[in-house]
Amino acid sequence: MIVWNLYMASLSPLIAARGSGTPVVVHVCDKWLYFGLFDLEALLRPVVAWKRAALRLARHTVQPLFRAWARPQRLVAISEFMKSFYVRAGLDERSIEVVHLGVPTGDFAFVPRRPRAVGEPLRLLFAGSLWEGKGPHTAIRAVGRLRRDGVPACLDVCGDGAPPSSRS
Repeated sequence: MIVWNLYMASLSPLIAARGSGTPVVVHVCDKWLYFGLFDLEALLRPVVAWKRAALRLARHTVQPLFRAWARPQRLVAISEFMKSFYVRAGLDERSIEVVHLGVPTGDFAFVPRRPRAVGEPLRLLFAGSLWEGKGPHTAIRAVGRLRRDGVPACLDVCGDGAPPSSRS
């Protein structure tokens, strides 16, 4: 059974899969598993003091149980970066295999770019879901910083997202 990207969801499907007796492989493209097993506070970033305290308490009481029940035996990471992140978090390096996403590199081969002409803006692209977790606001701030530092830059933003009221 493959458990893939439960970001912002309960770890219960992973716990149920582990309890089924079926071999389970967890696929990680980002840090969702880390937040669930180790540090919910880093994900949720509560502002209110009592919520911070509650999450710290959960980190020391509930999350150790999650680690015992949901810790994967095998992990597939999409990059060496993600593998090293999970190794630093405490997962066994020998249990993590890197399998890059199926991008046909022949179709998207590297093509050297011509140097930018003087005064030609640096063109940047953000492509992804337009919500805070994917970071479009970070790309916008980065372009603003480039411009303030005198680098002519422009940003194309491509994607869509659900209105905040429709996300849970």
